[in-house]
Amino acid sequence: MRPFFTEDRAGDSNPVELTRFIEHHTKNTWTAERNKDVMMKKVFGRPQSLKDNAFHYCAGCGHSITHRLIAEVIDELDIRGRTIGVPPAGCAVIAYNYFDIDMLESPHGRGCAVATGVKRTLPDRIVFSYQGDGDLAAIGTA
Repeated sequence: MRPFFTEDRAGDSNPVELTRFIEHHTKNTWTAERNKDVMMKKVFGRPQSLKDNAFHYCAGCGHSITHRLIAEVIDELDIRGRTIGVPPAGCAVIAYNYFDIDMLESPHGRGCAVATGVKRTLPDRIVFSYQGDGDLAAIGTA
């Protein structure tokens, strides 16, 4: 069988061979989609601590990945009912749209101070501050 990227004498790709390859690949790969009797094990899903909302962050931003990781840890430790997050002003301020836990907003650069106050007031709670580098390392040290 010839490779699907064969070239004719003019040097262009042969669309017929490419179409045959795609049809063959689709028939062999998507049999589970057509065969409803096949049972598939779910290996990946949205954490319960993460709300089902579309992320608003800029393309390439790490907030969405970080949100997911935090939510997975909260679920894994089974601390969702007693966790409080403290995001500051800025991009992270609307973390309450994404986390299905108690959230408390803080002034810019003061997330750690607010989280410390919450923890001292409610010592039985798990408290974390969610801050970016500008809020924590630049404004937070001013």
